[in-house]
Amino acid sequence: ARDDTGEPIFLRDRLNASSHQAMTVVVALGLGWCGGAGERVLPLLGGGGLVLPMALLASGLRQTMRVLAVEMDKTATELAMQFFGAATEPRLRVEEADALDFVCRGRLPSDVPVPAVLIDIDFLRGGAIPETFGSADFWRPAWLCALGSALGGGGAGLVAVNTIGAGPELVDALAATALSHAPTDGTILAAGVFEPCGSADRSLRGGWSH
Repeated sequence: ARDDTGEPIFLRDRLNASSHQAMTVVVALGLGWCGGAGERVLPLLGGGGLVLPMALLASGLRQTMRVLAVEMDKTATELAMQFFGAATEPRLRVEEADALDFVCRGRLPSDVPVPAVLIDIDFLRGGAIPETFGSADFWRPAWLCALGSALGGGGAGLVAVNTIGAGPELVDALAATALSHAPTDGTILAAGVFEPCGSADRSLRGGWSH
């Protein structure tokens, strides 16, 4: 967009990417399903230019939620801080780290309910599931965080993954892998993958996958 003088400006409350729009719906659902009262923390693996957390915090969600973004690209974070207003957002914390290592080392939040765990990294562009991303070392702590297991429950139990660049077969394989590492304490889990029209990588195929 442009301001009154014609200069380009960054609108932090707009999301053009269909994957970010879908993740926003997941967060909204999760906030409604979280148990208990008080503040929530939203873990975002793959901060990139911090567009998604900035848009979420520009809404009324900022009153009850903080965002923890994990991004290993220092340059991307610095550009977002300098040009996109991320430096002035007190409810956004950015950890400079490898997202997979961050999860495997048990650094996801465990002391507050989370509405969802968002994974906004295009891990599947290479045509296969990266070894660590398909391991129990990653998915067990991810599920425990999403379900709020350390709190005796209370998490919404939602995990959203950006699967851009992957075909339906690979997406199904990822869903099966993730669910195979989920807790087996009687919790009912389901995976839904929606492939939106207008995808930059492929046409609409398959619809929902279970």
